[in-house]
Parts: sequence; structure tokens; C-alpha cells
Amino acid sequence: MAHKTYHNIWEMTCPICGKNFIPAAEHIYDNGETAPVCSWTCHLEARRRKEAVKPKQRRFRSKPIPPGRDEDIRKRVSEGESIVSLAEEYEISTERVKQIIRESTWEK
Repeated sequence: MAHKTYHNIWEMTCPICGKNFIPAAEHIYDNGETAPVCSWTCHLEARRRKEAVKPKQRRFRSKPIPPGRDEDIRKRVSEGESIVSLAEEYEISTERVKQIIRESTWEK
């Protein structure tokens, strides 16, 4: 990759464009993962290539709310059932169960 030239200066080959260059300490474009590149343009191209390889994030869709869920939760809480058990059954947080209960007082 690098070989010595005159006066102990190392000449390198750019991994993006293949051009030979002698890197100056204050002008090395390096992101720490690839070899140093010769120019800002090659640095941007290396970054684009890296982002193209990055896996895309999966988007999760929320489950549809079962019909009558909120009314069932309100009814079962009024009968004395635990908020924690309802949250586990419907796979929602306890805070969401509490919010559903509070919403019933707003409707009256």
C-alpha cells in the first residue's frame, strides 16, 4: 500500500481513485476505518460507499387495537382486576392501562 520514496517520505495509493499521493500530516483525509485518501472528494466517496453498505433499519408497525379493548379494560378494573395483569394480557404498558382508565373519566 505504501512505499518509500526519496528522503524517507511515504507515498501512498488512494483506495478510491488509485492515484499515488504523498500525504501531508495536516491534509490527511482519514475516517479511521479505511486507509487515508488523497482528497476531500475521495473522502466523501468513501463515506457514501460505507453508508450504502449499512443495513437499513426495519420499521415496525404497531398491532391493531382489538375492538372493545378499552371498554373491557375499564370494566375489568372496576371489578377489581389488577392493572399489571391487564397490561400483560394486552401486551401494553401499565401506564397505557392507567391512561385508558383516566380517559373514561373525561368522557362522563
